[in-house]
Amino acid sequence: MKSPQPSKGIVDRALDLINPKPEQETACAAATEARLQLLRDCIELHRNLPSPGDLKKELSGIRRDLTKAKKAISSYSPAARAMIFKKDAVAEQQFFDSLDRLAADTQFFRASLVVRPGGHRWDNRKVMAARYGADLLRSYSTEPFTKTGKACRELAELLWEGASGKVEDLAQYCREPDRIDPPLVVKVPWAKR
Repeated sequence: MKSPQPSKGIVDRALDLINPKPEQETACAAATEARLQLLRDCIELHRNLPSPGDLKKELSGIRRDLTKAKKAISSYSPAARAMIFKKDAVAEQQFFDSLDRLAADTQFFRASLVVRPGGHRWDNRKVMAARYGADLLRSYSTEPFTKTGKACRELAELLWEGASGKVEDLAQYCREPDRIDPPLVVKVPWAKR
């Protein structure tokens, strides 16, 4: 992956696309730099987060390991377990109850995660680039703003390139700059009555 471009070059190119009034040029440059930094921070924040699908797999693995741990410890002789738990049957039972509770909680959280089909295709970070581009054009451009306009797409792509180091087509995100999809949905079951 290419590293993000220096802000100065990106801001200068953005000013050419935005074409602000001369008296607004300094404010526009500052706003562009601020949005570029916000986008970089967002990309960095999400760089190491697991995807919702990976998170479900990890939760399954944790539950499996907790169940295996309980089974493995239970398989030792009562004498060995008595040494570990210092002959405290209550502590031993609390330990096994804890493992059961953690396994049940893990299963509940795994079942609560809903990975929507096609949800991975909509990247909210790219939506932010489109939204920031649209905001800059609405606020500072001397020309009328349109979501499908070339300036909006080019500015969003420029901001994305400056923040991520990647050149990508953001036309679909520019058509819907206000659409934010949650990357995962957590369903909470109704309380039983």
